[in-house]
Amino acid sequence: MKLLNLAAAVALGNKSKKNFLLAAVVQRKDGVVVISVNSMTEIPAPSCHAEARAIRKADTGSTLYVARVTRDGKWAMSKPCKTCQTLIRNKGIKKVYYTIGQNEYGVWNVEKIKKP
Repeated sequence: MKLLNLAAAVALGNKSKKNFLLAAVVQRKDGVVVISVNSMTEIPAPSCHAEARAIRKADTGSTLYVARVTRDGKWAMSKPCKTCQTLIRNKGIKKVYYTIGQNEYGVWNVEKIKKP
């Protein structure tokens, strides 16, 4: 999972003062890779989430990789929130890989899930 490891490395490099760090990587159908981190705002909003920011430049059929990393470098649960899940479905992302725990990841086959 090269791109999931990339997302974890990008998250760890984030300068946020939060206890966890999150980054998202999108691989578009044309092979272009888009990288994003959670933005640092005082008031959390879904538009600040790494997934939402990364998929802005994705195309239908892209694959999303999301990594949440603790300050000591351990993977943690990064399954996208309900708002980001809706954005992912609406954008036409085909698959999402997300960290669960150290060296564990989950896969969400988006196209198999019906839109609400």
